[in-house]
Amino acid sequence: MLFLAWWKKLGGILAVKKEIVEKILEDPKYGKEFEKVLNEFLEGKKKVKHIKKIVWKFCRENNLKCGELIYE
Repeated sequence: MLFLAWWKKLGGILAVKKEIVEKILEDPKYGKEFEKVLNEFLEGKKKVKHIKKIVWKFCRENNLKCGELIYE
């Protein structure tokens, strides 16, 4: 897994496969938005739900299994 994010509100972890992250970043429709949201997340301005929204939308449109929300 390339990307792991702690989701404090739900007490879970969002895990996204490295290949999926790379595909999203290369995608002309989602790449720039995803990169922007990731940077804002790292700065503490965005929450995991914003990342999840883009990942799941991308995966739905491309018929991919993208990631899991794992609860403790």
